[in-house]
Amino acid sequence: MFNKPVDIYWTPVMNKDGNDPTWENLAWFEPEPAFKRIASQRDSTFLKCPVVQDYYKNTFVIKSPVDVTITTGVDVHGKKFIQTNRMGQKFYDNFVHFKEEDNKTFYMFTLGYNYLFVTKESCLMEMLVPNMEVGTEDNIDNMRILTGQFDISKWIRPVHFGGEIKDPSKPIVFKRGDPLMYLRFTPHNNKKVNMIRTEFTDDMRKTVESCVALKHFVSNNNMEQNYTMAQATVKFFKDKFFPKKCPFGFKK
Repeated sequence: MFNKPVDIYWTPVMNKDGNDPTWENLAWFEPEPAFKRIASQRDSTFLKCPVVQDYYKNTFVIKSPVDVTITTGVDVHGKKFIQTNRMGQKFYDNFVHFKEEDNKTFYMFTLGYNYLFVTKESCLMEMLVPNMEVGTEDNIDNMRILTGQFDISKWIRPVHFGGEIKDPSKPIVFKRGDPLMYLRFTPHNNKKVNMIRTEFTDDMRKTVESCVALKHFVSNNNMEQNYTMAQATVKFFKDKFFPKKCPFGFKK
């Protein structure tokens, strides 16, 4: 039986000072198929290996939407800090996240280039290190990229890039279009996925805010507990977001 591809809807998500994406709608890149990009960078026989092809199936590259340079320092009180070039304080406040409690050992930061992925049926999304990229000497080679996974049909929250800096004496330099991370999607029966861009709606915003805020008030949950707590809210959102099909095949 033919396995119909799983539709995955994606959208940029608002920054801190607004409810709706504005310039992000123009600057954010479409998720790019990783295997196609990997193959375009080299001529190697290993690309014909089904093991490699299967590993990168349904895997996409997320890229930096802007030029930005991250540098580190220590203030007069001995506290670590990071700073960016030429983007200004508003950009820093909205898109750069650096917490003192996360930096007791290393310099760690995240970049709030938020992508939201939503699908109707169960689908695991994994955040992976973009290990097959070239020309990454000035950025991801000097970082330990944060990885993780969750089911995007059960937990509605954005994903963004982050990691620890290995050598803080060297700046982290991202140019627009540089890879940040790979995202691998694994739906039921390992079906092919189909990426569809959508609009960031008010219902989406409310659901995202609920999922993101939960950890601040109910801490130490594992993801199965989060899925259970979010089940009613996520179902309400999905019932509105995904149109119901008429059992008789009629169309409006």
